[in-house]
Amino acid sequence: MTNDATTGHPSANVQEQLQAADFGGGRGSDLSRSARRVSGFFTGVLGASIALFLLAVVYVYPTHILWLVITVTVFYGLGIGSACVWFQRARRASNPGWSRRYSAGLALTMVFYAIGVALSVATDWRTPWFWLPYALVTATPVVLAGMVRGGAR
Repeated sequence: MTNDATTGHPSANVQEQLQAADFGGGRGSDLSRSARRVSGFFTGVLGASIALFLLAVVYVYPTHILWLVITVTVFYGLGIGSACVWFQRARRASNPGWSRRYSAGLALTMVFYAIGVALSVATDWRTPWFWLPYALVTATPVVLAGMVRGGAR
């Protein structure tokens, strides 16, 4: 249990979780609903960012326009960083199995991303009818990981 450095009392998030566990009912279900919503939003933003960056690798990077490549990379980094910081501050609790689902979903998304980068480097094939659906497939595992409802402990 973490303590507040100024008062020595349990921090608000831990205290809320303990109260939810003690009282159950509405507060526990509110906390669970909030965790699902925050997790779903975070993984949605993360998946969209990875998919858009894959499309940038396919379409922007081959142009060799240095300022555009740098701009895209900086915005990607800021987007991912902002999403992670927001998630860490907004999350109060996790659904059961969240870490395992998130890790598996992100790993599979990154495998699809790596295959996409390899395909884009190995070929000059840039047709949108392939790359747009592939970008959606790339984002899907991590997005689904955040949307799946956790089971009971």
